[in-house]
Amino acid sequence: MVKVGDCTLVPFGGLWFLTDADDRLVSTILDMGEGTWRARTPEGSARTFEVPPDVADPPLWVAREITAA
Repeated sequence: MVKVGDCTLVPFGGLWFLTDADDRLVSTILDMGEGTWRARTPEGSARTFEVPPDVADPPLWVAREITAA
């Protein structure tokens, strides 16, 4: 588990979840393969990301992108 802003990034069975301080699910992050990632944002929209190949931790990169102010 890793803190991302006010949320926590939690891996689970090939998916990653962002939870809030009360452990409520606020986002789901999924690896679509070949550098493409899909996430349900905390606001409820779905976004697709092309993660740069030099990124060491793609789920963390996506989590930071969707929680950026």
